[in-house]
Amino acid sequence: MEIISDIKIILEALSSLGILITAIIAIMAFKFKLGADERKLYINNANKVREVLGFVFRSGIIDDANLTKIGIAFQEASLYLNKDIVEFIDKIQELLIDLFVIQLQLNGLEVGEKRTELCNKMKVILKKLGSYNKALISKYRKHIVSEPIVIFQDVVSRIKDFRNNKSLEDVHEQ
Repeated sequence: MEIISDIKIILEALSSLGILITAIIAIMAFKFKLGADERKLYINNANKVREVLGFVFRSGIIDDANLTKIGIAFQEASLYLNKDIVEFIDKIQELLIDLFVIQLQLNGLEVGEKRTELCNKMKVILKKLGSYNKALISKYRKHIVSEPIVIFQDVVSRIKDFRNNKSLEDVHEQ
């Protein structure tokens, strides 16, 4: 009888271990979202945006070919991708157009206050583009990679932010 109960315990432990191993493999296998075609759209779009921003940071300017590329990336995002990506690219595109206009104004402009003012505007735009460049991977990653823990972390951070804002309101009321 003891042998049978020991075998039963061993089999239960092995089946539990098998379930655990299966769960771990499933989590690893589904880390990437199932829609491979959708995932490719996000990756291709992210690469186009990264390529344009890379050109801007290498050269400090934007040309009409790269403005066209970012326009195409925006249109593709509008058709196929999530709204937050569309808004993200739209903000980048607006900054790049502003940069292009400033470049056109600088052509043939003599050294002076106006040129210095335009160069300072370029500097501000390039800094903003730098912040968008830093945020690019994390913005796309949540659409490419499925990480359930990130959703939980977002909820926790929103609760903390809410509590902090609530405590700040209490301080201001007093």
